[in-house]
Amino acid sequence: SDVCSSDLMQRLNSLTFSSNGTTLFASAGEDTCLWDVASGQRLQTWPGSWMRGALSADGQTVALAENGTHIEIFDAKSGKNKTRLPLSAGRSYTVALSADGHTVAGVDDADVVLWDVPSGKEVRRWQQGGQARSALRFLPGDQRLAIAGGKGEMSIRKVDGHDGPIVLEGNTG
Repeated sequence: SDVCSSDLMQRLNSLTFSSNGTTLFASAGEDTCLWDVASGQRLQTWPGSWMRGALSADGQTVALAENGTHIEIFDAKSGKNKTRLPLSAGRSYTVALSADGHTVAGVDDADVVLWDVPSGKEVRRWQQGGQARSALRFLPGDQRLAIAGGKGEMSIRKVDGHDGPIVLEGNTG
């Protein structure tokens, strides 16, 4: 079957627009694609078993969390791999990119991890007490990261790591 076929929209696990609205990224497991919104033209396709994906706000970088071992970073225009980030403890069920695509956040088992994309180096790791995380998003300005858990808990962390989490109350039920 054609990758990124019409049934893609029935199986979505990631859907993101670039900040200027010209590019749409969609991921549904083995079907992961990038489209030009104005023309409807498919720009890129990434085959593989991807759990989640993200598009940087500038539309230049794609991050894909592979089902089990790593996160891969791609140039959105060329589709070429920029770097591969290993996961030491297990699967990453979610991934987020900073607006400029220079920082990626992922989940390594239950830990939330930040990597510097150009160097491929881990820059921060927050242990989450064994609780799996289901969603990550950089807040505007890329100075904070929102972290949501599978049981409804949410917190916000400073990317530089200089403070404890801000726990958002009232989301556990």
